[in-house]
Amino acid sequence: MATDISRRFGPDQATGVRFNAAHHEGDTAVDGEHSKLDLLAVGLDWHNRDVRLSADIGWQQNKLRGARPNASLDPAVSVVPRAPDASSNFARPWSYSHERDLFGALRGEFDFTASITAWAAYGLRRSSEANSLANPTVSDAATGAASLSVLVDAVTGVVTDSRVLPWYLTALLISQPLHFSDFGGLPMQILWTVLDIVTIIVLGSGLHLWLAKREGRSP
Repeated sequence: MATDISRRFGPDQATGVRFNAAHHEGDTAVDGEHSKLDLLAVGLDWHNRDVRLSADIGWQQNKLRGARPNASLDPAVSVVPRAPDASSNFARPWSYSHERDLFGALRGEFDFTASITAWAAYGLRRSSEANSLANPTVSDAATGAASLSVLVDAVTGVVTDSRVLPWYLTALLISQPLHFSDFGGLPMQILWTVLDIVTIIVLGSGLHLWLAKREGRSP
């Protein structure tokens, strides 16, 4: 789903504004992989005979769940194994990635003469990402055997241990989408917000009643 709205106005149609919005959500070509993308962008521009100015600002959010991670080869493996097909997803059920980007750009041009033009541009971008991923290391090219959980020395970057993730941590990570309402889209997030507010009101009123009873007075 996407929209693109624009309009020019003012003397000589010199001023323009453009608004873009997009939403995409659904499964990808890889089994068990889900992607959600939201985008908002606004653009403004103005010009006269010698000057042209424009400004753009945008916001983007990309959420991945069950995304098949990159795989690396153990140093002892000398042959690259065959790439898995789309029906094979070795992502852990708790894996996710949430990315947010805020970006903008300013541009300007000025014509000194018919053959000399000066221009300048400035842009910025601020990004953030939260994720929980398990990138496998292939130890056997013939069978595709790989290890997923590793212990890395923070100073040297050397892998010092590798083991299976305990069941209780797996259960904890599986519950993460429920805790943050990372499912069901915007309606579920709104519902979670309302329930949070109701919970705060109930806790606050309960604390008030308890303090009033403790002090021996009616609420």
